[in-house]
Amino acid sequence: MLRLASLTQPQFEKVAKATGKTQFITIDFSHYVEFSRWCMQRKGIAFVEHAYAPVAHILPILSLRVCGARPHLSDSSRMLPVPAEGGAAQRTSDRAMKKKGATAAPVLVTPDGTVLRDSWEIAKYAGFSPVEPALQSLLDEELGPLTRQLAYSHILKGSNSGITNRLFAMCGGFVWKVLWYAGLGFFVKRAMVSSLRTDDPAAVSTCRDRLKATFSKLDGVIERKSAPYLGGDLPGAADFALASLVSPIIGAHDYNLGKFDHLFAEMEAKDPQYAAELQYWRNTNVGEYCLSLYDKFRREAE
Repeated sequence: MLRLASLTQPQFEKVAKATGKTQFITIDFSHYVEFSRWCMQRKGIAFVEHAYAPVAHILPILSLRVCGARPHLSDSSRMLPVPAEGGAAQRTSDRAMKKKGATAAPVLVTPDGTVLRDSWEIAKYAGFSPVEPALQSLLDEELGPLTRQLAYSHILKGSNSGITNRLFAMCGGFVWKVLWYAGLGFFVKRAMVSSLRTDDPAAVSTCRDRLKATFSKLDGVIERKSAPYLGGDLPGAADFALASLVSPIIGAHDYNLGKFDHLFAEMEAKDPQYAAELQYWRNTNVGEYCLSLYDKFRREAE
């Protein structure tokens, strides 16, 4: 696969240097991508986005992270396996984590060839102060994987397959759409269901319980802030990370500046279980705080 990635994919470091334009390689609807995209758009940083659907992203990101002169493995934003006993993805050995980090999105290449490996590095590049380590760990290792797993338990339901197909097909060109509808989509969705165990009621229930505990911790973080926002008088990286990583289960409007709003609104209208899930998390203190951030700041630049 590394050989295939090296031979067939763009050399993003060379492209960035040749064009003088920042190259942003993403999974289009990833909530980790939304965090870094929001930070850069907030600061008015221009970039060229190369957006892929899950699985389609593997070769281009492998090419950048592994096939160059030195590796650029991520310590964040990974799709980690769900343990056999149920529940949300958990960190494993350093070796396994690095292997997973070979295909994680997003990754950014600046015009001078610098590779920023994950959302947290990209937020710092955008000009935001680093997030306090304990809070970053809570957001990155608990909140992000849990919201992803719970959201996919609805997105990957058979009854929502028509909407899911349109969502994934939006994240690529003509060839990708043809391949998706020709049968690739069936295998991708089946692999994701197996990896995230979204068809296992016990795993989904445990995920939901763990997410409630994470929200309780985040309630305390919000309550203890001494300014209007975690970042102070204006939102900082912690605010945008929190809002972005919560978005999959609150259905915030203007996610990725509204690109997918119509599809998620359609799913909310036709799927009562999904609608009830969104409403539950929207009504939490964390949910209300994050919806407010989207309402006030997603379309504004500093």
